[in-house]
Amino acid sequence: MSGPSKIPINASRAPVYMSNFPAGTSTWNILHYFQMATTRRIEHFDQGAVENMRRYGQATPPAYDYSLIDVPMFHFWSKDDFMVPREDIDQTIMKTLRPELVKWIEVDGYNHFDFALALNCAEHIAEPIIAVVRGQEKGMCAR
Repeated sequence: MSGPSKIPINASRAPVYMSNFPAGTSTWNILHYFQMATTRRIEHFDQGAVENMRRYGQATPPAYDYSLIDVPMFHFWSKDDFMVPREDIDQTIMKTLRPELVKWIEVDGYNHFDFALALNCAEHIAEPIIAVVRGQEKGMCAR
């Protein structure tokens, strides 16, 4: 479902995560993800035509305007992640993001769940994120 598993994982963590699912987010949020996956559009929550008119002033939900983002972004991805393939990202979010703001960081061999369960997750995900944050902090302190 999420791609081939080439990386050793901490399988004992999966039941712990699933026992708390969907902690950290709402079922409403998960439904919104399913809406976007189904329509293949990145847009506000579809509440139905009547409620959309009331909330958004139009019958269909408006798209998010990612062109308003003006801060650097670091996108960790893997060609083995079948749930969020690079092509989907290129055809949705990347169409409106300013490319000069996005740094792509490929994590070789990871499927979607490896980003949370891989035994080497600290080395390939957490440590690079910490380095990015530290690099950003230095730039901010220099101002």
